[in-house]
Amino acid sequence: MGESERIEINGFIAYLSALSIYSSVFFTSKTHHQHYHFIIYSTHNFVDDIALSLIVLLSLLNHGIKCMNWILKSFSQLTTDELYAILALRNQVFICEQQCAYQDLDGLDQNTLHLFAKEEDSQQLMAYARLLPQGIAFKEASIGRVIVAQNQRGSGIAHQLIKEAIATTCRQFNTDTIKIMAQAYLISFYQSHGFIIDSETYLEDNIPHIDMVLVQSVQSMSM
Repeated sequence: MGESERIEINGFIAYLSALSIYSSVFFTSKTHHQHYHFIIYSTHNFVDDIALSLIVLLSLLNHGIKCMNWILKSFSQLTTDELYAILALRNQVFICEQQCAYQDLDGLDQNTLHLFAKEEDSQQLMAYARLLPQGIAFKEASIGRVIVAQNQRGSGIAHQLIKEAIATTCRQFNTDTIKIMAQAYLISFYQSHGFIIDSETYLEDNIPHIDMVLVQSVQSMSM
């Protein structure tokens, strides 16, 4: 099944399915940078569920696979270290890697939500996105500064990041519509997540950009 592997197993966490809750747990491998989505179904026996879950977790640890947790904070909730890491990564990618001298600190960070994941061991920032409420960048809610650390690229984390960003934006800002300013070379990436083109290509800081819009269905938002 390629980079992504979907494994269906019985286990404790799917006891949530009895509450009609869909659960997908994201893991990333330290060595192979593969990601796995686990759909876990209950055995309807609490003891068996716990035992099987422990077996699965021990197997994951034995293969060097760890759970990746997404963190969501407002600007005021960020620690000094977290803020420094976010700004450093944005500077490294958007200014240094892309060789684009622009003003990253645009005065919007204080009024937005910050979604990110850190390495469990090193606490290094793995991926980040800025979630903007309606009326900040556009009249619609928006997602910006989407970024994956260089050593994490090719692992599938970018797809997981945008999925998490979409779901969180819709939930936090009570909306079904998201508009973004995408770099043109990422059009197909965003289209794969349901965004459609909403403008002609234009230059922003001398880099081709295009506006894209996503309208979530009620079914998609409930998953």
